[in-house]
Amino acid sequence: MQPIRFGVQINNLDAPDLADRIHRYEDYGFSSINAIDHLVYPEWSPLTTLGVISGLTESAAVGSPALSLLIHHPLELARAGAVLAAVSAGGCELGLGAGWLSDDWRTVGRELEPAADRVQRVEEAIRIIRSLWTQETTKISGRFYTVDSAVPAMSLPLPAVPKIVLGHEYVDLELAGRYADIVSLWPFTAQTLASADLQMRAWAAAGTIEYVGEIADIARRSAIDAGRDPDALEFQMEIPVQVVEDDTEVLHRRLTSLSSSGTTPVSMISSEMLDTSIFLAGRPGDVRDRIRRQRDETGLNYLVLQRNETTEDWGDLERLVENIVEPLTGQ
Repeated sequence: MQPIRFGVQINNLDAPDLADRIHRYEDYGFSSINAIDHLVYPEWSPLTTLGVISGLTESAAVGSPALSLLIHHPLELARAGAVLAAVSAGGCELGLGAGWLSDDWRTVGRELEPAADRVQRVEEAIRIIRSLWTQETTKISGRFYTVDSAVPAMSLPLPAVPKIVLGHEYVDLELAGRYADIVSLWPFTAQTLASADLQMRAWAAAGTIEYVGEIADIARRSAIDAGRDPDALEFQMEIPVQVVEDDTEVLHRRLTSLSSSGTTPVSMISSEMLDTSIFLAGRPGDVRDRIRRQRDETGLNYLVLQRNETTEDWGDLERLVENIVEPLTGQ
């Protein structure tokens, strides 16, 4: 069983305070600093952001649960990942995403590809990226990508090889078992894709320990079939809401006042937020117990806290660190 660890995800930053913000995250014990990748939300370019952050790190890795292959060519991701792994103090966790959000596809004038096509696209991208990290020349012709005589971004062997993150959308969990170092879990269901207004509520409802265990097992079985050790996999989830309070009245008041998480509406009653894997919500002891239980029962050991506001609420984060991050890290 992998030890519990935490990362942070940031989409928008206040440039003058960037270095201080990164170093404080590291001081608080976060093992990674992440960016996500969509076209329809106002967020910094993730590869540019990670490149800037990597040069500031003193201990953390940089990465993303999913960089979209709708937006980025595998050649670009392979070269960027190699540089980020070499520069960042903690290396690079390079997530590859099939691109699940239909609005992103419409932004570039395309319709969302069928799930089977997106899975094949991801697998072709993995072959290209791995080749660029290990071969002096890459020549691959596939259904979605053709690469002829591509060379690595830096001399081989690479000074540090990025970790591959896969599985953010349920359609590529089998790929994650075959290829990933880190499996990114998210409780996608048909309902969450049907209506943006229902997404957060539907995701939360699906985020039971039992369902998370089921989707993690898809990757584990695939790893076994591929001759890999399933116990070597890490399992990661993004956490959009973090409200941890000893006082039950304060807890429910804070949860009731939530209107959104980043760009996603949170139209939920507080009781719906207390028993889902995608939120850290509740009394500190209850939250710690749930995190330990879900790690023991599902393997989910790596929680990435979304801290997507332009400025950080350091008092709130310090309470999270004191009550959750410090007591659990390494267990």
